[in-house]
Amino acid sequence: AGSDRSVTYDTVAPTLTLAQAAAQADPTNVSSIAFTLTGNETIDASSVTAADFSVSDGTVTSIVCSGSSCTITVTAATDGIVSIAPSASFSVTDLALNATTTAGGSDRSVTVDSTAPSVTVTLGQNAYTQSKTTFTWVVTFSEPVTGVTSADFTVSGTAGGLTFSSVTPASGPASTYTVVYTGGSGGATKDGTAILTVATGAASDAAGNLSLAPTNTANTITYDVTAPTSLTLAQASTQRDPTSGTIRFTVTGNEDLSAGSITAGDVVVTNGTVTGATTCVGPVCTITVTATAEGVVSIAKSAAWSVNDLAGNAATV
Repeated sequence: AGSDRSVTYDTVAPTLTLAQAAAQADPTNVSSIAFTLTGNETIDASSVTAADFSVSDGTVTSIVCSGSSCTITVTAATDGIVSIAPSASFSVTDLALNATTTAGGSDRSVTVDSTAPSVTVTLGQNAYTQSKTTFTWVVTFSEPVTGVTSADFTVSGTAGGLTFSSVTPASGPASTYTVVYTGGSGGATKDGTAILTVATGAASDAAGNLSLAPTNTANTITYDVTAPTSLTLAQASTQRDPTSGTIRFTVTGNEDLSAGSITAGDVVVTNGTVTGATTCVGPVCTITVTATAEGVVSIAKSAAWSVNDLAGNAATV
């Protein structure tokens, strides 16, 4: 009597392959990484331990074997490349206790990236414009991303009448995208600002991390076709009178002025000369004059008087 009358005789060690698990995402934003040890026969689960593996940027946290395959779970220490290899003490047996001290396989690393892409918005044109038809921004991500569409952008401000036109490139991955809004056939409806906003989570990197909100506020374009008004030319408010030193006069307007548009040719100076470049802080520009001799130094607008705002609109009165 008796039914169990056979025994398998096996003196051949298993052939093993150590590699990234087939379903493992690479790159990934998850710190738990799966590798597999696969043999050509059933593996003795008790022979597989963390000491059998050398891991870079991580630690073995679990080993689960079933039949001819073992899943080795590694928890990443930091963002970066997590890799695995047989250790110097690697020894894995089959059920007959035949030991293998080597393992083949080449795909043994996974990139871990849990950092969301940061975003900055800069202007693709001058901050002040007289063109009401095209408004351009450049949106830069800290790494290549995909998923950028028109739905990720909105334009607010006081200019009005602007609609989305294009984003280039139309598809990623890319780090830099150019966003264009237009005013249609009529353009912007009035002088004012156009402010681009980029949505949080607008795009994702290769690991699936969603982008953050923009970190800067240099996203405003001002449409302006109106020349500055109420320009005054007068002694600077801080100017000593009388004085024994340099003399300063100011040009003051109702909006920010362009320093480069104010030159010595714009004024007539009596008993003095304009020295140095004009400087502007917002709507107030300072003209520096050096006296020629003792006496009264005066200044007036010349026949060529022309002062621009930052959009280039000129006031001649």
